[in-house]
Amino acid sequence: RRKSDRGALLIIDADHFKRINDSYGHLTGDEALLLIAGAIERGVRSGDVLGRIGGEEFAAFLVGASEHEAKHVAERIRREVELIRFRPGDERTVTLTVSIGGI
Repeated sequence: RRKSDRGALLIIDADHFKRINDSYGHLTGDEALLLIAGAIERGVRSGDVLGRIGGEEFAAFLVGASEHEAKHVAERIRREVELIRFRPGDERTVTLTVSIGGI
């Protein structure tokens, strides 16, 4: 809280998420969102603030982070999501990716 007036805000959007819901159903989409949320949590630093904005969008406030640190965290989140091996209904693996913007 002491440094909460400085930092960076990342907006994270699950790519092509509608395709998952349309192909496999909303319950499976929810499973994908939980996996993505876990990857985001693994990618941020201790003390950062995470939340779901709605739908397939998340936000991460990186407390006290510089622009350089924010880019590093965003890349770590992106990689963590790409490492997910999501197999809805024991079918083929579906690649999960995110797009991340920041201010």
